[in-house]
Amino acid sequence: GAKGETPERTVTVEVGRKAAVGEGLYVRLADSKKVSVLENADLLERARERVSKFRSRDLVDLARDDVVRIEIEGEKGALRIDRSDENKDRWVLAKPMAARADPDAVSEVLRKALGVMVADFVDDHAPDLARYGLAEPRLAVTLYKAGEEAEKPKTDDEKKDQETKDEKKGEEKPRPEPVKSVVLKFGAWADLKKESVYVTLGDSKSVVGVEDDDFKALNKGLADLRDKHVMALDKDRAAEVALHVPAKLAGTDKDITYALVKADGTWMVKAEGRADAKADADAVSDLLKELADLKVLYFGEGEQADIAKGFTPAGSVRVQVEKESAASGFEIGGVGQDVPALVKNLREDWVGRINPKDLTYLRKAWLEMLDKEVLSLDPKKAARLAIAAPDRTVVFEKKDDAWTMTGPVEEAERGFFATDRLDDLKGLKAEKFLAATSDFKPYGLEQGELAVTVTLEPEKEGEKPVEKTLHLAHHKDAKIVGRVAGSDVVFEVPMSLFKNMAGEPLPKELVDLFAGDVERLDVQAGGTKVQLVKQDEKWFRCDAAGRPDVEADKSKADGVVKAAVDADAVRWAAYDAKDPAPFGLDQPAVRIAVAGKEKKATVLISAKEVDAKVAALFDETPIRYAMVEGGKRIAILAGEKVKTLLEAASTLGPEKPEPKPEKAEKKNEEQKAK
Repeated sequence: GAKGETPERTVTVEVGRKAAVGEGLYVRLADSKKVSVLENADLLERARERVSKFRSRDLVDLARDDVVRIEIEGEKGALRIDRSDENKDRWVLAKPMAARADPDAVSEVLRKALGVMVADFVDDHAPDLARYGLAEPRLAVTLYKAGEEAEKPKTDDEKKDQETKDEKKGEEKPRPEPVKSVVLKFGAWADLKKESVYVTLGDSKSVVGVEDDDFKALNKGLADLRDKHVMALDKDRAAEVALHVPAKLAGTDKDITYALVKADGTWMVKAEGRADAKADADAVSDLLKELADLKVLYFGEGEQADIAKGFTPAGSVRVQVEKESAASGFEIGGVGQDVPALVKNLREDWVGRINPKDLTYLRKAWLEMLDKEVLSLDPKKAARLAIAAPDRTVVFEKKDDAWTMTGPVEEAERGFFATDRLDDLKGLKAEKFLAATSDFKPYGLEQGELAVTVTLEPEKEGEKPVEKTLHLAHHKDAKIVGRVAGSDVVFEVPMSLFKNMAGEPLPKELVDLFAGDVERLDVQAGGTKVQLVKQDEKWFRCDAAGRPDVEADKSKADGVVKAAVDADAVRWAAYDAKDPAPFGLDQPAVRIAVAGKEKKATVLISAKEVDAKVAALFDETPIRYAMVEGGKRIAILAGEKVKTLLEAASTLGPEKPEPKPEKAEKKNEEQKAK
């Protein structure tokens, strides 16, 4: 018939055994009594090929969630794993011992068992299973599903209650025993290369071949499926962690002892002799993850039983989980003088060895678990900002919602210095905690190089304003350290914070000229004077009469001009200096005059070193006092531009002749003598 239609007639051909004579087969039509011989026929082989092609190759027809028990019996021993009643994703070992099962390993076994595929249909009716190594299989995997609950007979009273719809409540039915659903039996290797294995299902006589990977994935023992995690921890439900880590394991001078407690959703650090402090939520999360992921290398059983016998506790980790009456955790210890790398589970009473290299957050002291935010303030509530340095104190005060600089000079804020500095301070986070100490001298933080004080408006009328002070100083390795007044914790902060706080709040331009407009450059340093003029975009060195003479190196001349006009102050040393002498500018080391068609300026560079405490605020060298001739502000210049200006005379002066070789000089002298 046409495709999709029911055929009008079906013909069934029965194939018997091989004929007594020849190579034919006995055949007959199903509705006929006549038997014929089909000579030289490959009908049986072709039929088998066709059947094999369209047969399902799935061995197991069972849903994953229906499996409640797995039994494995083979070369590695016999074991049983049961699905937990409380959590369907959790498995527990029941035999040969009660223990936690590795969820990932069990999941892989279950996936492989349910997904075994036939590689070859060997024999549908094997007369002798021993031929295939299946009479006594070397591996049997049995999958169980839940048994059906038997209805408990009701008493006469219960029947009456049911009739009146007043049945007893709360009575639990007994849990039925699981029932066998699938039994996979693995026999001998099916080929010389050991790439496939003979398999049969239960009591079936049908033999198939499966790939060796299926056999290897299911041939597991206790060591393969036992959970090696030190503790079963639901880190999301943890409410308290108490730590006592031995110094030898932590790599510290003292044992690490502190606790973490969650209160109203916030983790707090509890350390002996200290007030509770907010913990770093990310650090706590990482610690809990490390504890949840921590595994033993091996258990103190069998050949390793001696480590359990010699275990001596030296520390512990205890975790209290929400809605659990008792804490879980483990003791930390060792044998003799060894590094304490043994753990003993508090609930399950076993000892195992861990790899100390797996520990990162467990080695951290309480100081490293503190919340990184060291200063909290609302810039909108700030009323005053004071930055005290060795040479001056810059003060800003808010008046009519606008910031005004009131010290050391009074001037309306230009730009957003006060606003930007408050933004730097709000929610300030430490990069690293260094110490908790009452002696700040080793860190230079008794007063600090900078003391930044923010005065906040009182929360309520009648209350006093609140002051928060941050002390900052340079420390070794070019790091910036800080502390908040009233706290004994020393921490590290970004270098950029220090630079911003030490910066100049008022405009820093020293020269009001554009480099491209400069047409004349005069440099005087000591007894050296150099004059240059610019013509047709070229620089010429002038003669004694001031006339253009020899062409000068354009890049060098442009470099000096740019350094002079762009020499911004890193800080004003004085805003209104009546006498430049204290800064060494009455007799400057270098005078550089730049002139254009409309503007000109002379920059004076001092030979005097800037006060060491002030110079320490800046990480650039060289550093010098400078001013514009006729001006009143004294600038502090620092960095490569200062170096360019100090060397300008030698850079732009006539090139010195190269010294003659010593031998040539002697020869000339001898010739003159002759």
